[in-house]
Order: sequence, then C-alpha cells, then structure tokens
Amino acid sequence: MLLFFSICALVCAAILSLGLMVYARAPHISEQAIAKAHLQNLTLDTQDQMAKGLMDEAESRFILAEAGRHLLKLSETHDPQIKSAPKTASLIIGAIGLISLGLYSLNNSDPALDQPFSDRLAALTALSKTSPESLSPPQMAMVLRQFQTSRANDPRYWSYLGQADRQAEHYSDAVHDYEHLTQLEPNTSMAWGELGMALMSMWQKSGSGTLPDPEAKRALDTAIRLDPTAIPPQFFRAELAMAEGDFDQALSHFMILKSRLPATDSRQSDIDQSIVAIKSEIQKRQAQNDMIKAMVSGLKAKLIAEPNNPQGWARLLRSEKILGDEAGAQNSLATIKVIYAKNPDQVQQIIDMANAPVGAQEIK
Repeated sequence: MLLFFSICALVCAAILSLGLMVYARAPHISEQAIAKAHLQNLTLDTQDQMAKGLMDEAESRFILAEAGRHLLKLSETHDPQIKSAPKTASLIIGAIGLISLGLYSLNNSDPALDQPFSDRLAALTALSKTSPESLSPPQMAMVLRQFQTSRANDPRYWSYLGQADRQAEHYSDAVHDYEHLTQLEPNTSMAWGELGMALMSMWQKSGSGTLPDPEAKRALDTAIRLDPTAIPPQFFRAELAMAEGDFDQALSHFMILKSRLPATDSRQSDIDQSIVAIKSEIQKRQAQNDMIKAMVSGLKAKLIAEPNNPQGWARLLRSEKILGDEAGAQNSLATIKVIYAKNPDQVQQIIDMANAPVGAQEIK
C-alpha cells in the first residue's frame, strides 16, 4: 500500500512539473496587444458600417480618427515582454508536491489497509467479541454481514444488522435488513417501524424533490396499528404527512405525540413549534379555499344567468375538484350534460379542459 501511494505521488509530481514547464514556455499576450487588436477591429467594423450606409459619415470619421489616434499612441509606447518562468521554478514546485504527498502518505496511511480484506475482517470480528463499542457502525455492519446465511432466520440478528446499517447511513442495506425482519416477524410493530424509518432516512439523504417511497407510509401505518403507543413511528409518520402536504394528518400525529410524551421531555418544544407551523399553514389554506369558494359562487351565478359558456363550466368543474366538492362537481356535470345534450363533443371538451393543468389551452 505504501508503494502504491509513493508511485501515485511520483506520477502526480511528474505531471505537475510537466504542466508547469509547458505553461512557462507558452507565449503571453500583453494588455497592450489586446488593446491594439480591439482598436483595429473597431476601425474595420466602422469602415464596413460606413460603406453599407448604416452609420453617419461624420460619426464614422470621428470614430476612425479617435481609433487612429489611440493606435498611434500605443505604437509609441514600449510593450514590456513577459519573461517565461525559469525551468528550475517548475522543478522546485514539482519536488515540493512530491515531498508533500510522500509525507501525507506516511503520516496518514492506515497499517490495516496493507492487510488483505479477510485478515482485516477476522481482526474486526475478534474485536467485536471483546470490545464491540470500539467498532464504528460501518465496521460493525461489515462484521455482522458475514453471518447472513447462518443467521437467516434469527430476528435479533437482522435487527442488529439493520441498526448498524442505519447508523452507518447505509440506508438501502438497512431497508433490505428490515424487509427481511418483517418477513420473520410480520406482527411486530418494531420491525415495521424500523423499515418505515429506514425508508424515510433514505429519502431524506437523497434530497430529491420527489415524495417518499409509498412503502414508507405503509410500513409506518402498520407499525402504529400494531402498537398505537409507539413513539418513533409517530414522528416519522408526521414528517411524511407534511412532505405530502397533508397538514391535517400531520397535526393529528403531533397532537398524539404531545399527549403521550412526558411534559418534561425535551422533544415537547420541537413538537410545539411544529404544531404552531402546521396550524399556520392550515389557516393559509383555509383562507385560499374560502377565496376559491367565493369565486365559485360568483361563477355559478353567472352561469345560471348565461349557461352557454363552455369555458366557464370547465373552470367551475376544476374549482370544485380543487375544493374537494365531489357532490358539487357531479351536480355541475349533470347540468352541463343537460345544456349540451345535443352536442356531446362539447361536453367532453369541457370535461377535458377541467382535468387539464391550469393554463392549458382554452376551449375554442
């Protein structure tokens, strides 16, 4: 392993030195040369614009005169040449990189890494029997994983392995562990709760904008059904409900947690903050719903007065569905079918428009 590090350091240093030497030999463009090129391009462009009649002659001659004056001034100014860096500088930098990488490798190399995997696993297994607390979660998971076949039907083994994988943030492995555990103990709340929490942890770590795996909800609901007093599944179930935008459900879970935890529990303050935030969100949504209901009432009045309005009926149907007013939507649909009884295609167009995303093309 030490030889490998040394070879890598040597290769890196050689590449660094070569790159610096090439850079040192590369030609350098001064600011003066750039300014000259800019003025020359301006002159050519101005002449072209004047020839095409796109620029006033007086303005063109003024620009050309100014550009010529600046070019003359630049030609009289000494243009300092940038000297290339000496070869020794790049060699010194390369040597410094080599020495730094070598010292880093010597000071930070883990002697255990020079051992074959089987020897390292054997050493960790022996240590787990005498001093298990000294093993990190990834090491403990590695030790436990070698017994998957011999302990395939042992629920305690899969519970321990799942805990180690979760602590190591190997969430996909933890999900597999707890799925096996639920197969061994399908009526145990703890097994389903751990599965749901592992799925939620995997979703949190992913940072994706998608919703959690539906299996997380099923697992957490099963855990709560088997043991309504279980605390951890309630926390994760409340968080899942918030992720789905179901604030009424989230509030219900947080209220259950508040009633079951001791008043002195440190988590009570976090629960109180969540309850306040959820109630505020529910109030905002209620205000939005009230505004939509007022708009729906006004729209209904207009449609009663002037029923031949396909776009209006489509907006009404969509609004009632947003409000969750299935009865109102059914009544409106029945009215639409009566009004357009002789034009079934128009009825279908209204339905399609109501189901289309907001902002979709209106009915013609």
